[in-house]
Amino acid sequence: GHAPAELALEQAARLADPVLTQYAKTSIAVYHLGVQEYAKAETELLEVVETASEHQEFARLLRAEAVLGQAFEDDKLKYPEKLDEAAKLYEAIWTATSSEVMKGRAADGLTAVGYYKKDKDFTCRWAGEASTIYEAVGASDYMKEGPKGPADAFRCAP
Repeated sequence: GHAPAELALEQAARLADPVLTQYAKTSIAVYHLGVQEYAKAETELLEVVETASEHQEFARLLRAEAVLGQAFEDDKLKYPEKLDEAAKLYEAIWTATSSEVMKGRAADGLTAVGYYKKDKDFTCRWAGEASTIYEAVGASDYMKEGPKGPADAFRCAP
């Protein structure tokens, strides 16, 4: 829940440990993502993504997910401009990372953006990228389901 992450942030502050602070803020953001408080998640992640650390890239991915989530209200697309913002964040991850898993997650995010924008070509392109990477890295079936749903909905070629 939220309390352990807050406690971790308090402890990190007492220790004046910037690495622990980054972990704690990321933990709080993950909590907010889990309860669909996307704006709060993004706020926690802004400092993390601007501070060099070993999990900065992961924080950037989480921020993209938080921005994507902000496009919706009551499970309906309300702020389509957030889709474009999320796409830019995912594309930046795709371009900058050397991690195949992160590339897969970025492609998966771009698949979702394309799906919500009802853009078949975009969705199919990125679903193909994500699926290929997930297969190559031996991703879990759960991860492979991410791009599969939109690809099936648009009847993308395998």
